[in-house]
Amino acid sequence: MSILKGRVLSIDYGIKRVGIALSDPLQIIASPLVTLQNSPNLLAEVVKLAESNEVVEIIIGLPLKEDGTPSEIHHLVLDFIGLLKEKVRIPVITVDERYSSSVAWSKIINSVTRKSKRRDKSLMDMMSAQSILEDYLSQKK
Repeated sequence: MSILKGRVLSIDYGIKRVGIALSDPLQIIASPLVTLQNSPNLLAEVVKLAESNEVVEIIIGLPLKEDGTPSEIHHLVLDFIGLLKEKVRIPVITVDERYSSSVAWSKIINSVTRKSKRRDKSLMDMMSAQSILEDYLSQKK
């Protein structure tokens, strides 16, 4: 007997770019998907990605400083979450993203050999979203 779970989409929200990662349907593997530009179309693009990938949950990294206090863009993320919750009928869950960038950078250093590719900021955004999703999936088990 198989258990149907559904995909989870993860968002690493930034002022310029937004990293997106996606799980497999069994919620075992987190993969970087795309980096979107933070533009007026962002909400529609995220909703479209969620619908086209049959997403059952959306995870958004909540930017906090190392001491746990809200970062400078914390309010922007909360505003985006409010708008997203109005557009989708699936859970939108926030998670602590404090160390996702350092985990992502470590993965990039270990797996990307070309220095020019390492400088690609969109890769960092996707990998941060992947890190957020991996943490979330491992905590769910």
